[in-house]
Amino acid sequence: MTLIIDVGNSLIKFLLLKDNKVVDFDYGATHELGYYQALNKIIEKYKNEINLVLYASVAKERGFLIKMLRVFDAKFVDVNKLNKNLKLKVKCAPKEIGIDLYADLIAAKSMMKGPTIVVDIGTVVKVLLLDKTDAFIGGAFFPGVKASACALNVNTHALPLVKIKYPKNDIGKDTDECISNGILYSLEHSIKGFINQYKKKLGNKVNVIYTGQGFKNIASRFKNANYQEYLTLKGIKQIYTESL
Repeated sequence: MTLIIDVGNSLIKFLLLKDNKVVDFDYGATHELGYYQALNKIIEKYKNEINLVLYASVAKERGFLIKMLRVFDAKFVDVNKLNKNLKLKVKCAPKEIGIDLYADLIAAKSMMKGPTIVVDIGTVVKVLLLDKTDAFIGGAFFPGVKASACALNVNTHALPLVKIKYPKNDIGKDTDECISNGILYSLEHSIKGFINQYKKKLGNKVNVIYTGQGFKNIASRFKNANYQEYLTLKGIKQIYTESL
């Protein structure tokens, strides 16, 4: 059984695969208590069944997590250090591209034929483009729900940190509703706007894939969306497989 770990800015995600089929999935906050609680459940249930651990992180190395992972009698692979099979048509150096971007794009490339837009909604919303040659040509980054809510709270004297959800009325009637409306509708319109803009550049026959836990905040506004919850994690597995 393979345990795949994606350490993000806010969440750490764990995916268990057996014969490429999903056995279990869990996540916690990216801090010691958060990933201790999530990983401890996996240790209790699957400690003796896991023979391969694939680890990828956009954050700084977390020694506490690494020590916990040593409980598994398994091969341990830091996927950040592996070669990535992806053509690049961008100005930045390959090492400047986050492992989460590589994983999203490599997984999307294997799933789709033709130009593809990947929308990964997390702490940062990443809109990523693959052209008709399967090359990464760039995209756009902007704040996600949590980052936007924190920014309003930290950078103002009076606005509170609120629980974000779509109000029944799209015209906010109090402070909480106004903040929720502003953040969620801005996110929705930004994503849709970028997709429409990029389709004009890539052509009308463009695949669109959504991923990231943040998508669940706006899922009701994206009917029939191709949402792939495990896209990044499966991309991490594919990077490893292609490196063998």
